[in-house]
Amino acid sequence: MNKRELLNRITDIEREDFEIKKASAKLPMNIWEIVCAFANTAGGWIVLGVSQQGKTIEVTGLSNTEKIEQNFTTELRSKSKFNVLITPKCIKYDINGLTVLAFYIPSATQKPVFYNALTNTFIRTASGDQRATEAEINAMLRDQFFGVMSAKPVEKTSVNDLSKTTLCRYRDYMARFNPGLPYNILSDSEFLEKMQIADGNHLTYGGLLFMGNNLAINKTFSDFRIEFENPCAFPRSIDTLLKKDISIPRNPVLAKLFRNAKLADNAGYGFDKMLKWEKSTNTKVYFENSIDIALVVFRFLNQQKSTRKPAEF
Repeated sequence: MNKRELLNRITDIEREDFEIKKASAKLPMNIWEIVCAFANTAGGWIVLGVSQQGKTIEVTGLSNTEKIEQNFTTELRSKSKFNVLITPKCIKYDINGLTVLAFYIPSATQKPVFYNALTNTFIRTASGDQRATEAEINAMLRDQFFGVMSAKPVEKTSVNDLSKTTLCRYRDYMARFNPGLPYNILSDSEFLEKMQIADGNHLTYGGLLFMGNNLAINKTFSDFRIEFENPCAFPRSIDTLLKKDISIPRNPVLAKLFRNAKLADNAGYGFDKMLKWEKSTNTKVYFENSIDIALVVFRFLNQQKSTRKPAEF
């Protein structure tokens, strides 16, 4: 964010990813809530040295810049303060002789992010920060589990636990339907590493589920069955997803395996496909989105005006 972009945003209303605070010689009291809220959502900028009274915005500057910056970054990387390490991006601006500090807080890869105690978990809603509910915290924990587990290695497994038939068929299918893919010329060992089917001497969870033999799968997942589930919220608001093609897979290893063999789309066409139901059946597709649930309802009626309940996916 350069100086011109900063000034443009300062004069605008605070947004989901941008917040200004007056400060002076020390950090604002509620700054840790803002940090958690940005880290638990999509990230954002905290700008210190700018005050707002109603619609009046004024650059007030900071009087102890170096100490404020040091204290802020030290606390973010303190294991006694936050449950995860946070590395902000810091930019110093000179505006009419006054110093302004802007810190970018990235979206955390490990959520929920909180300070001192789990109850101090905050999320960003509109231009404000709200304490997360128990359901919202549990949703973040579930989302964290589903989002990273597919790439983790499974102890006590090896490439010998792969189904050689499945691997051969998959590579043959990929070579025929996606011949220009660079992965096609790799050896099996290189292919397994590049595709994250294997990690060193072990299979990944995604690789085991996708290409493991039955014995190895049942040893790791004693209650194995195939399920399709979308825990937590959609990655963006419904309005945004209906307007733009956005693809943010929860299980990138599994998604990559399907996409490279042309068995799945790569550009977020799912909502367009779901909306085809409206044209085919002349009934509305309903979407419900909150932080702990993503629900799509397809209603259907037969020619006899069936009263059956909606099908939920």
